[in-house]
Amino acid sequence: RVFGFGGTGFFASRPTVQYAPLRGEEFVQRLLAPISLEKVILLYRSGWSLGRVFNLTVQRLNGVRNVFRAGGLMPEEPEKYREFLRVLSLLRALEDREQIDFVYEKLSPEDVGRVALRVEPAAWNDPLARELATRLGLRPGLRRYPLISPTTQDRPEQGLESIMVETRSLYSAMFLLSHGVEVTDEDLSGGRAAMAGYASEGFLAWRGLLQTIFRVRSTPLPPAGAAVTVRYRDRWFSIDDAEIGRA
Repeated sequence: RVFGFGGTGFFASRPTVQYAPLRGEEFVQRLLAPISLEKVILLYRSGWSLGRVFNLTVQRLNGVRNVFRAGGLMPEEPEKYREFLRVLSLLRALEDREQIDFVYEKLSPEDVGRVALRVEPAAWNDPLARELATRLGLRPGLRRYPLISPTTQDRPEQGLESIMVETRSLYSAMFLLSHGVEVTDEDLSGGRAAMAGYASEGFLAWRGLLQTIFRVRSTPLPPAGAAVTVRYRDRWFSIDDAEIGRA
């Protein structure tokens, strides 16, 4: 229920379980609504790696764009999105050094609370922290940078004291994950699977990029060492055991 995506249920001592899944307008709204910042940080605090959580749920950080949106064709130029990957790399490196953390805090008992990036004072002696501030346009030297939702107000390119986070919807995250599924050339050329520019160098670069988040292998025979396996149209789709613990 991290994304508030489910339904209602009822259980009694009799051997009967009733479950009413969401449907209609409420189902569509929960599927298409942006994931809240609180739920993004909840995933992070529950043990998911910072890189995987932000790659999957965040579309933009202070104007630095992640990969394509749901429903759009795959871009042909993955290089323009590598700045987002560099930002994630910096965040992870600083997190490993215990110099930053994402926290949920209240400034007063009456405060509704906010999510913020907390930075240790010693972090500003690290060139990685200064590079992160430059890439996100942050004013260096602060202890906290609140995470805020997108706004239509003009913001300067440098000297910011907050981080504007545009999150994906659950549908958009699922669309992104779908590109980590291996498909055969036969399925692509036959139109059974759609992938813009799949024969180009751009597609090969995107496949390598997306499979760092999620990868479903496709083989003609049952695979060995798979955590999950599904047979579909005479092929076996699986997630390898090694993928479960990969960051």
